[in-house]
Amino acid sequence: MRGKSVKTFYQQAIDNFKQGNYREVEKICRIVLREKPDIIEFQKLLEKTRNQLCQLTYKESSSQFSALITINIRPNQPLPIYFDTVPKFNICLFDFTGENYFPNLPYPITYYFSQKTQGKGEIMQILSEKLPNTFSYYGFIDHDVLLSISDINKMLFIAEIFNLDLFQPSLSLDSYVNFPHLFHKTGYLIKESNFVEVMMPFFLIMVT
Repeated sequence: MRGKSVKTFYQQAIDNFKQGNYREVEKICRIVLREKPDIIEFQKLLEKTRNQLCQLTYKESSSQFSALITINIRPNQPLPIYFDTVPKFNICLFDFTGENYFPNLPYPITYYFSQKTQGKGEIMQILSEKLPNTFSYYGFIDHDVLLSISDINKMLFIAEIFNLDLFQPSLSLDSYVNFPHLFHKTGYLIKESNFVEVMMPFFLIMVT
């Protein structure tokens, strides 16, 4: 780290954060965490900084659905979402390895978190404590599920039309599956089921 102490780097990062120089803060945090990945103060500051960047770059559109979709990601694996069109929903990225992996995206996101976790339940618990409850729909997509933005846009559109409160996209016939009734059925726009799989649940939240 070019002879500078961790304390010096942290003070520089804090000074830049107070001045709103979030890109510089991100750069400093990444330098330190590359060599000392377990420093909690820098992990928290990097997460806070990236959320600030997300808020600054995110442009709300009047055509957007009130939905927040969390996409689980990890290093050295392609993003499970194909950006074939403009997303009509808000995006949250969750790096479940805790390695602060942040992929390049063609569109800004709303939230970003990086924390080592043991499974989907723990991820949902963490996000329930960190995310606001101001969105109508919430979705959680695993890192090994392949969807396009247009797929998600259409699914949310269908969910709003039919007032669905718990749903998931059907699976293509070449998918690995434990529950055959989740396969796509030709001729069905929606098909009732008594549960959804944990790999990509979507649900409606009722705010009172």
